[in-house]
Amino acid sequence: MKSRYVIAAVVLIAIAAAAAVFVVKGTSRGYRDGVYEGEYRNENGGGGTRVVLKIENNAIVDCQMTATDAEGHVKDENYGKNDSEANYRLCQISVAGMRQYPGELLKTQDIDKVDAVSGATVTHREFQIAVRQALQKAR
Repeated sequence: MKSRYVIAAVVLIAIAAAAAVFVVKGTSRGYRDGVYEGEYRNENGGGGTRVVLKIENNAIVDCQMTATDAEGHVKDENYGKNDSEANYRLCQISVAGMRQYPGELLKTQDIDKVDAVSGATVTHREFQIAVRQALQKAR
């Protein structure tokens, strides 16, 4: 009777070990160390977002992002300055929001966990596409 319990325990331990190996292998990102670029260009010929990711030990350790407007100008402290004061304020809200994305990616290590910021939702979508492209190159 005791041998049945021992055999059952050994089988359960073997199944648990196999499941643990499967989980570890299944969740491994498998990224190669290096610097990888991704880019989204607006299909209508204007603007886009470019990212440069640095990966070390299977983790994103640096993320640089550059977003451009329809004329190809970088979205920075001058974005919207040549327009009305109200539009300039809206543009700067967008810039402040999008500047959060790289830091959030470094914290979460998962592009699907980087939330969109109000005022910068279009750039969020572009950022996601560019990051996925860069990560695909890192595999």
